[in-house]
Amino acid sequence: MYACMITWQTASTDPRMNRIGQDRTTVLFRYIVVGLIMELPLINHDHMDNGYSSGCSPFSADSGYSDGSEIDYPLEQPRSDSIKSCTSSDDGSYRSSPTPENQPIQYNVIKHLGSGSFGEVSLISNPLSHKMLSRREIAMKRINMARLNEKQREEVEYEVALHETLTKSDDSHIVHCYGACDDFVMEEKHIYLEYVDGSDLFELAMNKGGVGKSAAKHLFRQLLEGLAFLHDLSVAHRDIKPENLLIDRRGTLKIADFGLADCYRESPDEPDRRLSRICGSYEYLSPQVLENDYSGPKNDVWAAGCVLVVMLTGDLPWDRAARSDPSYSMWLNGELPPSLKNVDRDALDIIRDTLVVNEELRPTARELLKHPWLSSSTRRRSKKINCFEPLKRARMQDC
Repeated sequence: MYACMITWQTASTDPRMNRIGQDRTTVLFRYIVVGLIMELPLINHDHMDNGYSSGCSPFSADSGYSDGSEIDYPLEQPRSDSIKSCTSSDDGSYRSSPTPENQPIQYNVIKHLGSGSFGEVSLISNPLSHKMLSRREIAMKRINMARLNEKQREEVEYEVALHETLTKSDDSHIVHCYGACDDFVMEEKHIYLEYVDGSDLFELAMNKGGVGKSAAKHLFRQLLEGLAFLHDLSVAHRDIKPENLLIDRRGTLKIADFGLADCYRESPDEPDRRLSRICGSYEYLSPQVLENDYSGPKNDVWAAGCVLVVMLTGDLPWDRAARSDPSYSMWLNGELPPSLKNVDRDALDIIRDTLVVNEELRPTARELLKHPWLSSSTRRRSKKINCFEPLKRARMQDC
């Protein structure tokens, strides 16, 4: 049993928060770009490092489910009126700095879900008020901030603020965040996340020869809906891949891990900012990313097309986005790589639309939702999705 003392506030002390409107298309811009809540300067990820970044953010911790699979949970940050801070004592209990607003919160660690270089994830009993959150169990991610350099800490703060803001819109296709606290003694950040009681798409597709055409339609539609939601708020995910797409027991797809996400437009009236940082996973990078000049949302669409190939075939369209890769080079030259030769004509049509080499001709996620291949799919949960058969995982190596 662990005790966590959490500070709550009924209203923000920052007067700028009172000016935030209710329109979700404007809330994100005011929150992230102006630097509200966190009181941090806007971080332009593309000017921080032009070198290659791995698909997982350097502070991601791998977590998994009861069957031993691994997923990457995202990092998120609390609202100003949410969880504030906590510190740990020598006996393992958690106490915050004494304030009149403190409320003791207790939780049990149910099981360890996974770990990475900079943290670990556990399934815990819900430490939040059940009036705020009815779930009995949530995932808690502990990030070892002491092992991060200053730039990585800033990226953590940017990521958690961004994802917490996205959670406010309550979209069903992103993993939600319920708050966070800082352990100043242990130098850890604790993030409270939605626990997805299923598997990731990698487990479902890569080890089973795909998920089947019907399930692929069902899941791809949800992926496009999730991307359309993000792009409507001018957020590019930049690391769409099967490992970051979680499927719950009801067949609902949720986008996870926002470690490389960035806001590419500062207001609805401004043009999209071109991105330059090469980041993501090599298998899913669009040609424009390799040129250090690309559209964030169009790169997400390209990656989604690669994910669709994985769902239909159980294999990647190519090993890496490089002209030295024969399959990738064939696609750039208008030829069909071996992995796509057995895909039926209708499915191949939407793959061609999604993986258009010319970025300007590549459709948006919202436009792809109108594609005829998806028109015959239903929103009912696919019966072909089975998240729970024991599978051997051959996890892709991020470069």
